[in-house]
Amino acid sequence: METTIELYASDKTAIALQQPLSCGFLVLYGPQAATPQLLQLCANLALNNAVRILDCGNRSDMHLVARELRGITRDPAAAMLNIHLSRAFTCYQTEALLSESRSLENMPVLILDLLTTFFDESVQKKEAERLFGNVLDHIRKISRKNPVLVGVKPIPELAVSRIDLIYQLKEAADQFQQLQNTPLITEDDKNQQLPLFDSN
Repeated sequence: METTIELYASDKTAIALQQPLSCGFLVLYGPQAATPQLLQLCANLALNNAVRILDCGNRSDMHLVARELRGITRDPAAAMLNIHLSRAFTCYQTEALLSESRSLENMPVLILDLLTTFFDESVQKKEAERLFGNVLDHIRKISRKNPVLVGVKPIPELAVSRIDLIYQLKEAADQFQQLQNTPLITEDDKNQQLPLFDSN
């Protein structure tokens, strides 16, 4: 039986998703890397399914998930047991965790703040791009059998040189959903951001 989950952004606009989620690769681009919306979704999914979270930006606030669950079920503790959380603190860990796709089968995968670990200045740009290419390959493979939802936020000014990662992500995704009127990057890069968001 299909149901609709509505995820609300801070400006009260809603994203409607049909549950059960279909396989594919969806990117949510917005403030806080759309983490509040993805954690709200996680709570709803965990009522009936195992859910895998990969946290790349130290954003997985399980207290928020528990509060959401208390409003929709009498047994939030049982739903919390359905949530499997892994954290990545470097781009190498992000790539390694996503390469373990054999452990994922018919399970929604939520990736929080994917790009953050790839902005690490201690990792050369070329190496970060190589690893990110691997990550996109892993996500595409996982999304053939699982719904994969990825949250990303505007690129910080210090990481302007890695702006191509956003374009690669948009190109690889089945859907790229912009939340609110989120800018791509700083005012200095305004002319480069025009092709990113389609009107369709």
